[in-house]
Amino acid sequence: MTPDYINEVVSHGLEAAVRLLAIDDQDTLVAEMRRCITHDQEQTYYTIYDSVSMGTQADRRWMVEITERDDDEMDEEPLQFAGDAPPPLGPSMGWVLLWGGRYANIYGDYVPKALRLWGYVMWDECRWSQLGAGDLIAKQWENAERLLGVIRGTFSWRPASAPEEC
Repeated sequence: MTPDYINEVVSHGLEAAVRLLAIDDQDTLVAEMRRCITHDQEQTYYTIYDSVSMGTQADRRWMVEITERDDDEMDEEPLQFAGDAPPPLGPSMGWVLLWGGRYANIYGDYVPKALRLWGYVMWDECRWSQLGAGDLIAKQWENAERLLGVIRGTFSWRPASAPEEC
């Protein structure tokens, strides 16, 4: 497995993995994977990394009808951790902490790189508590000023856990 593939799988979290692994029909699985990760231009040479890049995510919003999840993000709907018991009934603790308890329909390159490399969406609530890692996310946003600018500029939105603009 290439590092790009691993990074992108980890950045999507368990919800997507469980949903995709539950599909038995090959054609349905291919269609769902295509819907989730392919670029609008339908080029077959895109890597998974390219498919969830900032540009691809922005293209999806500009070229395709806005989804209910995009609306939830724009309306700043609350996002709550539903627990770690399988199957996942909601987002991971890391995802909720990353977006400050507000719905977000962006991922991949919009997440600070250190968090993606650490596999933060795979950590359970106990690990977050034991490490006192909630402050870790705030620190990552402090170190991601350029990334915050891109999120604000592209989506007119900022993570609730991110520092306010000066």
